[in-house]
Amino acid sequence: MFEKYTDINLKFVEAISRLLCFKNFKKITVSDLAREANLSRRTFYNYYSSKNEFYNTAIYILLDEITKILNSDPTLGCEILTEMFTFIYKNKNIFFSFVINYPNIKRIIKEYIEVTVVYSAIPNLRERLEISYKIPYDYALELYILTIESIILKWIENNFDQTPERIASFIVISTKI
Repeated sequence: MFEKYTDINLKFVEAISRLLCFKNFKKITVSDLAREANLSRRTFYNYYSSKNEFYNTAIYILLDEITKILNSDPTLGCEILTEMFTFIYKNKNIFFSFVINYPNIKRIIKEYIEVTVVYSAIPNLRERLEISYKIPYDYALELYILTIESIILKWIENNFDQTPERIASFIVISTKI
């Protein structure tokens, strides 16, 4: 699942995602997290200095795993998007919990998509966006990013009502450049 991270980090990420289904983040304690992860408070503090530090780290653990997948095809073709969405789908409880409960998640997702697209190996991105959208690059890039973000968030908010393949195809079709 999350090869790069230790089982302990993963246990805490899974624990927070389960707890967020029942409790507001502010009401979750380190003891709650440790108990839910079947680990001790001491173990938690060996890895994190606070609940907030852990929470801020947790979203980036998820994004790092997505980055690892996307880096295997920096042109961001349909196959790699399907692989990424399959990963999200396999971990849907975690992702759903974070999308519903994580503060500023839309901003974080938008920024992540922007960085991923801008630094991708999509050939002639700037020119293709300007030609496809018939507006200046900055505006075209914004539309492109918001389209991707909207599809992903709608999929998660709709409790993963479509297959990963279908979501990848929605993105390819709606952002055709």
